[in-house]
Amino acid sequence: MHAKKQLCDIADKKSQQYVIDTTYDGDHGAKTEIEKEKIIELFRVALDVEKIKDCHVGDLYQCFEPVSSLEQVAYKRAFGKVLATKREFSIMKGEIGQAEHAVEGQELLEYNKDIGFHCLHYSVTEASGVVQVKIKKEKKGLMRFGVRTVEDTAKAVEDYIPIDEVFEMSVEETTKIVDVKIVNDQGWEPDEDFFIEIYDAEDPQKRKKWGDNTRCKVTILDDDKPGIIGFASREIVSRRKDRVAQVEIVRTDGADGSASVKVENIRIDHGQLAKAYQDFIPYDQTITFGPGETSQIIEIELLPKPEVILEDSKKGITADGPKDDESEEEKEGH
Repeated sequence: MHAKKQLCDIADKKSQQYVIDTTYDGDHGAKTEIEKEKIIELFRVALDVEKIKDCHVGDLYQCFEPVSSLEQVAYKRAFGKVLATKREFSIMKGEIGQAEHAVEGQELLEYNKDIGFHCLHYSVTEASGVVQVKIKKEKKGLMRFGVRTVEDTAKAVEDYIPIDEVFEMSVEETTKIVDVKIVNDQGWEPDEDFFIEIYDAEDPQKRKKWGDNTRCKVTILDDDKPGIIGFASREIVSRRKDRVAQVEIVRTDGADGSASVKVENIRIDHGQLAKAYQDFIPYDQTITFGPGETSQIIEIELLPKPEVILEDSKKGITADGPKDDESEEEKEGH
């Protein structure tokens, strides 16, 4: 961890590309052998390898990953094309915070030099309750403008509280922070997006101001954990005389919101098979776990073994064996 921190410190001062090029003899790497050897040694210690040249460049980039899971999401999206692994980052339940992905300085086709968003893509956890977006004014003088939210996969009221307000920035002001409330529900759902736009407050049609930087995207990161549903045991032994087989189904690794699964018997093609409607009544139902519920028992009805009468000239015997009053000789005879 100490080696990774030193690598991150060097990258913060000079850039990640500088550190990577130093290791791979790139054009923008260190010019002195002393610093080059230092960086290579830090990578070797951080990755626990003997030869750094055997590592993929994606392994090197992983040394720059932040500790915070929220920052990891932002890092992954920013450097996802160069990372070698496909490991998903997870958000901890109740984690609060937001991350910026596309900040000012990125290439834009149309850049409004008067006013625009400092960041063009934010991520925020549900638990944060609010996302704060920064608007920068570069034009001198008083400026009046409107800000509104626009639905995408995230829906107004359901996922966030919509806004449509007019703001005013004085001659001295250069930045304005606008808050949009995020709805923290208890049910799991995929990450969802909505947009925030800056529009012309003097325009009766409220058209968006010109430029790519007058619209930003907000991704709501779901921090709910619905859990994983499965059988408590892969093998259950039941007796016919019990009349039912009790099967426990459990919900692990989270129990936020409601979750439903369908449970049914399936046919297997090996071993001694129990037959539906002869040995048991098939089960085919959907069961629902409520919020916080982690276990349910289902019962599969077992049928008694059918008694087959075999006719004999002397005595009748059943498929379960001879009657109790038969002699040993009669048993052998049959």
